Amino acid sequence: MCGAYDRWVVALVGRAAELGRIEQLLVAAAAGESGTLLLLGDAGIGKSALLDAAAASAREREMAVLRARAVEAETALAFAGLSELLRPLAPLLGELEPAQAQALAAALGLPAPPPAAAAAAPAAAAAA
Repeated sequence: MCGAYDRWVVALVGRAAELGRIEQLLVAAAAGESGTLLLLGDAGIGKSALLDAAAASAREREMAVLRARAVEAETALAFAGLSELLRPLAPLLGELEPAQAQALAAALGLPAPPPAAAAAAPAAAAAA
């Protein structure tokens, strides 16, 4: 394999095992499988660099990449990280099924999309 993965293996000395696991997850995701990865560790040990490598490799595969960063000042705000993560998806509200559009709007603290507008998109597509 050539590309982002190979570049990051060279750049992240001693992280071949972690990068290999990230690659396994991305290959599985491209095949439609789900998975999770939890990076834990003290500040400065390279967690962000591993995430950068994962994002670069995902983008090379033309996968969508959403990112959010935790901010200590927002720890008391419920779902602050979720809101930051999902905000880039707000322009897609009109393309979602009504239930998903309402859930995304709620997560972003936006008013719920009008039911008629959300339901009109599938009806228009079916008529075409």
